[in-house]
Amino acid sequence: MKWKITIDKTKKEPELEILTPTITEEVRAIEEFIQNNIEGQLLVSKGDQVKAISFFQIVRVYSLDKRTIVEDELQKYYSNLSLTQLENILPANFTRISRSEFINLDFVDHLDLSFKGTVQVNLTTGDTTYLSRRRISEFKKKIGL
Repeated sequence: MKWKITIDKTKKEPELEILTPTITEEVRAIEEFIQNNIEGQLLVSKGDQVKAISFFQIVRVYSLDKRTIVEDELQKYYSNLSLTQLENILPANFTRISRSEFINLDFVDHLDLSFKGTVQVNLTTGDTTYLSRRRISEFKKKIGL
């Protein structure tokens, strides 16, 4: 593997780009190392690109078809981490609302309690999701009810 470090005074923060013909075990190991060492950010991918996004940009994280999907206000990305792994690194403003989903409480617009036994969570992005009955008491504590 070749590598180089270039000093660029126009950059405000370090930037890392890995150019590879395929994702190898070596590339995955580098990705995991970076993921574990970038504080306050999560490595996500979309197509062939991998980028770090701030936890504060993330609206929700959920599992669908055995893939972990990370959504910000504009796009959907994929993460190589499982929801269980993410649970250990997501900041306190995230809460698990079901077995397969976390939401960022900063993006909750309002709750709709009109459905019998179900809590509908409306996000500021216009998306709607549902709070699992098992998670209601934990959710109430988290938001101070």
